[in-house]
Amino acid sequence: TYWLGRLAKWEWIEKTFKVREDTLQKQRKNIDKYGVWLALICWVPVIGDVIAIALGFYKTPATATTLLLLVGKFARFAIWTLTILIFQ
Repeated sequence: TYWLGRLAKWEWIEKTFKVREDTLQKQRKNIDKYGVWLALICWVPVIGDVIAIALGFYKTPATATTLLLLVGKFARFAIWTLTILIFQ
């Protein structure tokens, strides 16, 4: 989903989703504030996909974002695996 966000263009978002430019600028401030660290919470269902798209759309550094996406996803599955093993 990060890479899909990288493919998006301002015009598409404004036209397709009827989002105003000032709303996109507010979102950009949040992305700039937290930066690639938002990628760590992309493991959360539904919300994580929206965050990943936003990170791609606002062109955060690809290498750092991808690495933190992997760390977050790995942590999610490690916790699930440990939970299953403990309560089995």
